[in-house]
Amino acid sequence: MAPEGLRRLGAVVQYDGSRFHGFQLQGEMRTVQLVLERALEKVTGRRVRVLASGRTDAGVHALGQVVSFDTDVELAREKWVPALNAWLPEDVSITQVFDAPLGFHPRFSACSKTYVYVIYEGEVRSPFLRSYTYHYRGKLDSKLMKLEAKALEGEHDFAAFCATGSSVRSTVRRVFSAELCELPVNAGRLLILKMEANGFLYNMVRICAGTLLEVGRGRLPTGTVRRCLETGRREDAGETLPAQGVWLLGVRYDFLDTAGWVNYNDFCRLITGGQEVCGNAHDIYG
Repeated sequence: MAPEGLRRLGAVVQYDGSRFHGFQLQGEMRTVQLVLERALEKVTGRRVRVLASGRTDAGVHALGQVVSFDTDVELAREKWVPALNAWLPEDVSITQVFDAPLGFHPRFSACSKTYVYVIYEGEVRSPFLRSYTYHYRGKLDSKLMKLEAKALEGEHDFAAFCATGSSVRSTVRRVFSAELCELPVNAGRLLILKMEANGFLYNMVRICAGTLLEVGRGRLPTGTVRRCLETGRREDAGETLPAQGVWLLGVRYDFLDTAGWVNYNDFCRLITGGQEVCGNAHDIYG
């Protein structure tokens, strides 16, 4: 609930994480929160603190990040988007501002979050995809990877898929859906792991993707995901893939779903710089 005399607004934010040191404030280092709060200060004339649905790491991108802030500035809701975007750098945009419901918190009010990890499989690296995908040179068995991805679904202890040294109290999470989509592009294909869960551990998406990749290349056997969920040992899972392949697609609330706006082919065109992709268009959420 906003303090007395203030109203709480929510905003949907998109950003290219390539040149950011993550979302959260880190002194004067360039973070998404820093540029958002500076833009808000320009618009409101005072310091405004931003809360987010989650703190993405350096290099991670977002299409439907959700933030909130409190203000007493009497500005019509529809004017906030152009006002803030006028002060934001080109790699960040506000796409929507809304009046937050009573008690709204972008993190604690969330029902689920949806992330994807994008692997570009191709013999020749693409200079245009380097900041948005992980390049794998070789051939992956996507059928095995799809089977392994389904084993991630359900409520499990994901300790094996959490970065070593994390101080989180519980490593139990519920994954509502986990699937691997593929689409031919250039001389290769994009393999996109999509996961929706009630929460994610530190580096969970990157480790899950790394585990599927190791199964797809034959370095880990089928059934690896189930074994990892049983043992909880980090050493049983695959490597932590680089951050640039991670995208926060969006967050689902009782009144809003910022992850439900993305079409599969539209997403692929976005990360490939608008080039045409092959295959039938279908929703990335199946």
